[in-house]
Amino acid sequence: MSNQACLFAEDTPAPYNPAKPMKLARRSLSIAGAAYQIPVFWLFCFEEEDFVVVRLPRKQSFSTLVAPMEKVRQRLAERDELAKRFFPDAVEIWSGWRKAIEAVDRRYLKLDVCEIWVLYKNAKELEREMKLALDWFDCKDDYEFTSLLKLAGIEDYDDKTHRVLFDENRWCLEKSLIGWYETIQPKSKARSVKKRAGKKAKR
Repeated sequence: MSNQACLFAEDTPAPYNPAKPMKLARRSLSIAGAAYQIPVFWLFCFEEEDFVVVRLPRKQSFSTLVAPMEKVRQRLAERDELAKRFFPDAVEIWSGWRKAIEAVDRRYLKLDVCEIWVLYKNAKELEREMKLALDWFDCKDDYEFTSLLKLAGIEDYDDKTHRVLFDENRWCLEKSLIGWYETIQPKSKARSVKKRAGKKAKR
């Protein structure tokens, strides 16, 4: 079983805490999942101000991200050209991603990295990588961009052509950019529509 990250939405701002039972009243909506990584377009939704600390028993803790959906949609709109310029082969994937997020009818977008931070030597190491990745949206520095790619599991990127290089027989571009969709699909209708879940995408 792989260590997975999860992107989901709820109406309350509290982050997911594995030490506390989930409450059905929170109307949790799973959006996307990913194995061993935090996909690139997930991080396009956040900024450093969205960091929150999840406290666990035995004085353990790790940081994750929670953002108001209004700000998330604004950021995706502002970063539209950035996504298309640095990932030109993923224009359709990006368009689908924006449609999927636009269809979410919850107030907060949340990142669950509980199973990811345990892969690092300590929680601060993952937090540093995430902060560097988010800094890239302001600085556009190569060093920060490396962290964005690293978190997504992208090992080879051509700076001249802006293309992700990978073995097409083993991987697909969606894996590193959006992971897989859970209950939200790109073809979802406007947020006023009550039924928005399509068939679950293949992992």
